[in-house]
Amino acid sequence: MESMHSFLILMVLLGCCLSSQPETKFICSDGSMASHKSDCPETNRYVCSNGRVVEDPDECPEPKTSTTLITKYICPDGRVVEDYGKCGITSTTTKKTASASTSTTTLPTGGIRIVGLDLGDEWVRLVNQDSSMMDLSGWFLRDREDHTYPFPNGFKLIPDTSVRVHTGSGVDSPTDLYWGRDGGVWNNDGDTAYLWDSNLSLVDELSVGVREESTTSTSTTLTSTSTTTSSTTSTSTSTTSTSTSTTTTSTSTTSTTSTSTTTITTTTVPAGSVIMNEVMYNLPGSDNNREWIEVYGNGITVDMSNWRLEEERINGVKTQHKLNPYQGDMIIEDGEYAVIVDDPEKFLEDHPGHIGAIIDSSFDLLNSACTLRLLDRKDGREIDSVFYINSIGADGNGKTLIRDGSELREGSVDGGTPGS
Repeated sequence: MESMHSFLILMVLLGCCLSSQPETKFICSDGSMASHKSDCPETNRYVCSNGRVVEDPDECPEPKTSTTLITKYICPDGRVVEDYGKCGITSTTTKKTASASTSTTTLPTGGIRIVGLDLGDEWVRLVNQDSSMMDLSGWFLRDREDHTYPFPNGFKLIPDTSVRVHTGSGVDSPTDLYWGRDGGVWNNDGDTAYLWDSNLSLVDELSVGVREESTTSTSTTLTSTSTTTSSTTSTSTSTTSTSTSTTTTSTSTTSTTSTSTTTITTTTVPAGSVIMNEVMYNLPGSDNNREWIEVYGNGITVDMSNWRLEEERINGVKTQHKLNPYQGDMIIEDGEYAVIVDDPEKFLEDHPGHIGAIIDSSFDLLNSACTLRLLDRKDGREIDSVFYINSIGADGNGKTLIRDGSELREGSVDGGTPGS
């Protein structure tokens, strides 16, 4: 009997201990509490591109790529405006008739660049020239008619690699992306590819086959027209028969009109007017920023302002580089030399006595093989091109490749003869 009494006391104490333990609770995604996870209501949640959590993906805000972009124009004096009328062009200002999409803007070097645009095969090639991986989420490509290709979310381009964006359909890969359009986008008679980042900033642009309707005029005379008209009209009499209608009107008009005259001279730089006739592509030791290309005026005086130096590697990747005056100007007379250099200061260290024209650029000539082109940015025309390969010579032995007709051969002078 005493043992039974002890057992009952033990059971009462044990029950008190168990009832004093707190009950486990779960907080569900909708904020409610439940004793078990399985008791939580099932709710689908979506994370929008801006981080917002919604139950219906249609509630996500529109991505930035749907925002209407503002077209900007570059005035003849270099100012960038949203309305071309703000350029303040008057009758004494030479006006180019090319659309704003053919204008050249100053863009940052490195990073993601457009290095190729094939109008026929309908693709754009981009290369990552940065030292780090680039995430293209929210980036997009556009043409001159605002056809827009948004890059897939999470797409990344590793350093020194390229990707082609095809207009048609296919399976996306790290090297090829597909727009999925049935018809073509890029105009075969010329177009421009624009690359925008997720902040709606223009990163790069590349024009192919674009033509200007007119170039800078060497002589322009604009005279406003002034017309004074005095008119007196007498009564009109009309006589009508079955097949004939005759109307007689007597009008006396006195008019004084001054004429408007516009004279525009269009200049097209012919191919071969400037030639690349000496190339230092691989110096002994470190050739970093020490490479150079000599050019020669051939027949006429040419202004190389706004020209580009293009490198095309054997894998088809093309890169265009701006040309800027460093020593002298960009005017190349017939028979005159100029040297396009990667680093003017290092060039002058190697050639301290050089007093000729120096054109500053930014390029990295391959030590294996490359095609070089001089392009007139004004209309995209090729002025000169030359191909070199290290089997020709001058491969790290201190010599240069010199022009021999349309080909290159190894020269005999150590260090080359830039500017002479």
